[in-house]
Amino acid sequence: MSDVNIIRAWKDADYRRSLTDEQRARVPAHPSGAIEFQDRSFEEAANSLNHGCSPCHRCYSGSIAP
Repeated sequence: MSDVNIIRAWKDADYRRSLTDEQRARVPAHPSGAIEFQDRSFEEAANSLNHGCSPCHRCYSGSIAP
């Protein structure tokens, strides 16, 4: 597996899931190690970014308006 594909497997969950079991076994552990969050507030914060409102200056433009 090429370095480019290894890095893609680390970064892209969809790509990683598309690999066969044999290919996934050849992907080395990420050099920064595994990260597991024990605090659910991180997940809640990520979910709040997609809050389902009607388009506003923040959501519609994709950035915070001045």
